[in-house]
Amino acid sequence: MLLNFATLVVSLSLLSLPTQFACGYDLNVEDQGSVFGISQRIAEKMMNFYTGNRPGQTPGALPPPYYWWEAGAVFGALVDYWYYTGDPQYNPMTTQALIHQGGPDHNYMHPNWTASLGNDDQAFWGHAAMSAAEKRFPDPPIGQPQWLSMAQAVFNNQAERWEDRTCGGGLRWQIFSFNKGYDYKNSVSNGAFFLLAARLARYTGNSTYSQWAERTYEWSKKVGFVDEKYMVWDGANVENQCNRLVKNQWSYNAGFYLAGAAYMYNITNGDPFWESQVLRLWDTTAKSFFRKETMVEISCEPWGVCNVDQRSFKAYLSRFLGSTMKMAPFTTELIMPLLVSSAKAAAAHCSFGDDKNTCSLRWTVANWDGKEGVGEQLCALETILNTLAASPQTKGLVTASTGGTSKGDPAAGNHNRDTESNYVDVRKKDTAGAAVLTAGEAHFEDSNLRRLELRDITDDSTSKVYVTNIIIKTLRIQTNESPLFLSQPKTFKRTQIKQTAATAASNYPYSASLLKQPEISSGPTQTFQPYRLNATQNPQMKVFINPPPTITASIIHTHGWNLVIGTIAKNGSCEACTTIKYISSGSKIRINFPNMDTGLVLTMAGLFLVGSALGLLMTMEILSWLA
Repeated sequence: MLLNFATLVVSLSLLSLPTQFACGYDLNVEDQGSVFGISQRIAEKMMNFYTGNRPGQTPGALPPPYYWWEAGAVFGALVDYWYYTGDPQYNPMTTQALIHQGGPDHNYMHPNWTASLGNDDQAFWGHAAMSAAEKRFPDPPIGQPQWLSMAQAVFNNQAERWEDRTCGGGLRWQIFSFNKGYDYKNSVSNGAFFLLAARLARYTGNSTYSQWAERTYEWSKKVGFVDEKYMVWDGANVENQCNRLVKNQWSYNAGFYLAGAAYMYNITNGDPFWESQVLRLWDTTAKSFFRKETMVEISCEPWGVCNVDQRSFKAYLSRFLGSTMKMAPFTTELIMPLLVSSAKAAAAHCSFGDDKNTCSLRWTVANWDGKEGVGEQLCALETILNTLAASPQTKGLVTASTGGTSKGDPAAGNHNRDTESNYVDVRKKDTAGAAVLTAGEAHFEDSNLRRLELRDITDDSTSKVYVTNIIIKTLRIQTNESPLFLSQPKTFKRTQIKQTAATAASNYPYSASLLKQPEISSGPTQTFQPYRLNATQNPQMKVFINPPPTITASIIHTHGWNLVIGTIAKNGSCEACTTIKYISSGSKIRINFPNMDTGLVLTMAGLFLVGSALGLLMTMEILSWLA
């Protein structure tokens, strides 16, 4: 850190004098007090949008219209804020957010966000944890997950998702096949994975990470995401084997690859190859994203059409420029002039709004577009803070052998999960008051098989139940030895597994593309009658199930190795959810309903039952039907 917090307080008192003008804050990057004070004001406004520290709210989550990943970016920025200024005021909520959003497996795949989780989303949180490790952000208490292990968990999860059968490699954008974008591979997911692997390689000294980084970068160049001119394009669909690039340029994509190359330059002690990659990537980045020596989100900003996500992208380029200068110091004389001019322009555009502390996204024009938000504040904050990246008074980024204190776990994110008890009793009520769901008698039938029965399911509302839509998708099985991915029909423990194309899920009520089934009115419990449609007639293998009419607005789905029972709302949050942990090594779960003689065997899968407007259809992984 550069100054202690007492010095910062003095700087803030001086800031109330004539540092804010009609043209905004007058940033002097040679004056640490100026940088600290303006950063403090901008961060304060940014955190006014955060509600996760309020009673009844979710720690680490931003309110709409912001997606979950941007909250990860915010807390990564607060790690940077503490690192550069020494101001600890946001440390408790940052620690709380980074741990809470890690989820039950501490891998940033929290059940609340399963319905909209992408590899890039998970990666932003993983990078925030990695920053905490590198910058010696205060470690969590003993017994809590540690920063390094959480970053390793994200890496391990994503390495397992590497897919050679489409496009010759790479990560898909989305993790789950029911999400829009699952058939797309993009630069942000793969660039983030490249950078995370390189950061872990440097911190741990483990060459496996650097090998993954090299593999990812080579693939990105081969497929054309990083082209021969070192322009970084958005991505491509897997349907055509990534042969048709979507040629949009976004600043954060360029930043991921630039910083990743800089880390590899550092790891390899200045290897000429990585030096050339850094220089070429920077040259194209400078030409693409700077106008009048000021940073511009070139694909949307000049026309005023940046959406909520895109209004934050410049923040990450600035963050990655800071990392690049730290890892490859020869770039400082190239990068710093443009970063400083951008920081001054950003500060000068942060005196709008009634509070005179609102930042504008557009730093090359005098007028304000009237828009404010997390992204605008975040862009200005990261750009201003990272002007200190090359300062002699700024501490370097640590490694495990140079003062790093964060503890790692090379196997993080790959844990087998078991129940704490053979009997689980769950009683939860969804937010609409539609159903009381009781799950009982979860027990082993053999070493790898247990039966879960749902009993005493009652309906105390007027909600009506509709037929559930279940779509078969690729099955993933975790064995004791290694992850096994089944993309073709194969036999596993005498169970035939079929894989078909995935289809995006639809919110209730059903879209026109899904067959809306007749309502099931109250009456005697009906037989659970599953059936399959002919795959040749319906390539997506939609399977419709008639659930008992007494079940409404209840869900059983999986997250990681856990079975989660509860209700998922339209916004993807999991409300009134309870987790039943179960064994993952060749696990089978048999779902039986009361008074029914037909069951369903699931492995790493779940059954989704929809009854009220809170329901969100989800793609499930189905093994086989039992007569």
